[in-house]
Amino acid sequence: MNINIYKEQFILTIFTLSIFFSHVKIFNFELRFLYLLLIFFMIADIKKNFRKFNLNLLIYSFIFSILLLIHSIYNLLNFGFFEFEKILNVSFKILVFFLTINLVIFYEDILIKKISSMIEIFLYIFIIYIFYFILTNINNFHEILFHCLSFFFFNKDIYSEVSHFHLMSIPIIFYSILNYEKFFKKKKFFLIYTLFLIFTLKNFSLLLFLGIICSSIILFLTCKNMNRNIFILLILINLISIIMFLNDKSCSKEILNEPNGNTSMISSVRDKLFKTGILSKEDKNLSYLTYINSLNVSFGSLKDNFFGIGFDNYKYAHVSDRYKNYSPGESEKNMRFRDMNIQDGSTNFFKLTTEFGLFFIICVLFVIKRSFSNQFSDKEKAFFFTFLFLQTFLRGSGIFFNGYLIVSIIVINQLLIKYKKK
Repeated sequence: MNINIYKEQFILTIFTLSIFFSHVKIFNFELRFLYLLLIFFMIADIKKNFRKFNLNLLIYSFIFSILLLIHSIYNLLNFGFFEFEKILNVSFKILVFFLTINLVIFYEDILIKKISSMIEIFLYIFIIYIFYFILTNINNFHEILFHCLSFFFFNKDIYSEVSHFHLMSIPIIFYSILNYEKFFKKKKFFLIYTLFLIFTLKNFSLLLFLGIICSSIILFLTCKNMNRNIFILLILINLISIIMFLNDKSCSKEILNEPNGNTSMISSVRDKLFKTGILSKEDKNLSYLTYINSLNVSFGSLKDNFFGIGFDNYKYAHVSDRYKNYSPGESEKNMRFRDMNIQDGSTNFFKLTTEFGLFFIICVLFVIKRSFSNQFSDKEKAFFFTFLFLQTFLRGSGIFFNGYLIVSIIVINQLLIKYKKK
C-alpha cells in the first residue's frame, strides 16, 4: 500500500468524521470543523503540482464571500444588532464558508468516488461505539436499548436527538440499496449493515417514516437504471416503515426532576403526524407548532427582504417582533414553540430562505431541475439527493452541521459543470 492510498484513506476519514459525527465535541473541539485541517494537505498538494491550483475558484469564492459579509453586516445594522462581537462571529463563519468551498471542490473527486468507503468508516465507528456503550453500561444497557423511547433520548454523546441520527441513516440505507450487489458480497460489512439497519428501525421516528417515503419517490423519479431487485428492496423498506408507522404506540417517560414520579406521554408517530399535527385544530404538538412558526418567520421575512437578511442571521428574524404574528389555539399559547430552533429554523429551507431570499430558492429550483440529468449515477443520487432533501425540507440544523455545506458544494458544483458543458 503506497503513501497515496494512506493519504486518501486519511482524507476520507477526516471528512467522514466531519459529516457523520458533526455534533460530537472532543475537548471542546467540534468535529464538524475537523475537515478544515486538510487545508495543509491541499497547500502541500498544490506545491507539488501547481496545475491543481484553481485560481478562478479562489477569486470567485473570495468575492462571493466578501459580498456575503457586506450583506450580512448591513442586515445586522437593519435589525439593530450591529455589535463588534456579532460582526466577528459572522466574519469567522464566512471565512469557514470560503475555505470549505475551496477544500471540498479540491477533494470532491475522492468524495464522490468513495461514498461507500465513507459509509463503511462511519458504520465501523458507530457499531464500535454501540458495543462500547453496552460494555460500559452493562447493568442497564438492555433497558436503554429496548426502551420505547429512542436510544438518543438517553445517550447524547454522538447525536443530541434521534432526528439528527436519521439525517445520516436514511441516505446510508438508500445508497446501500442502490449498491446492494457490492455491499452484500462483503460478509463482515453485511453483518454490520444489518445491525445498523435494525438499530435504525428500532429507533423509529416521524422523520424516518417521512424520509423513507420521500427518498423513495425521489429515486423513482430521478434514477434511470433501477433493476427489479432494487425496486423490490425499495418497496420492502417502505412496507416495513408503513407497518411500523401503523403499529407505533405512545410511550410514557418519567418527568425529569419530578420527585413524585409523575409521567408524561410521548405521542406515537402516527398521532404526531395526524392527531396532534396536520389534522389538529387545537392541542397541536410542540414539533408541529415549532415547524409552523419557522415557516411563518421564513416567509414573513421573505416578503420584507427578497434577497434575505444575511448569512447566519436567521436567529435575528426569529426573535424579532416583526414575525410573531402566528396565532396558535388557546390551549397552545403557553407552549414554548417560539423558543425552539432559534438558530436552525427547523429546516434548512426555512433558514436559508430567510438568509438568502430568492437567491436560495433559485438554487433549490436549479438543483431540482438538474437532478433528472445523468451528471450523477443512480448510486450517487441515492446518497447526495436524499441527503440534501432531508435537511432542506424535513429537518435541518444549519449548514455547518451534518455535512450539509459539504454535500451542497459537491452537488451544485457538479451540476454547474454539466450545465456549462451543454
